[in-house]
Amino acid sequence: MSISDGLDQDGLTTSSGRDFFAIEKSMENYMPCQLETIIRDQEDGIVCLIVDLLASWAIEIANKCGVHVAGFWPAMLATYKLINSIPEMLHDGIISETGNIHTFFFRVLFHAMSGT
Repeated sequence: MSISDGLDQDGLTTSSGRDFFAIEKSMENYMPCQLETIIRDQEDGIVCLIVDLLASWAIEIANKCGVHVAGFWPAMLATYKLINSIPEMLHDGIISETGNIHTFFFRVLFHAMSGT
């Protein structure tokens, strides 16, 4: 089930459109009341909400409505894999002990990304 972001409402879309700040404002000020209405209007009730932790405000709404909640973080696996690969990147000389990317690797990465 989706929740309206409210960005089509007057005053919530900036002159540049749906930028980060417009979305953030919507998530803080508009979407919580939409979620609460959806939860309270369910005739059969809601047993549990699974919440993307980027929208952590939904945890508070679920608690307020007496609904169990579980959070997940879609980027968790990628973040874990990155952190887990730090020793290998140090060993292979991709990064230094201070976390700096070595110039040679940066040039290789840049060329690979630019297609040259």
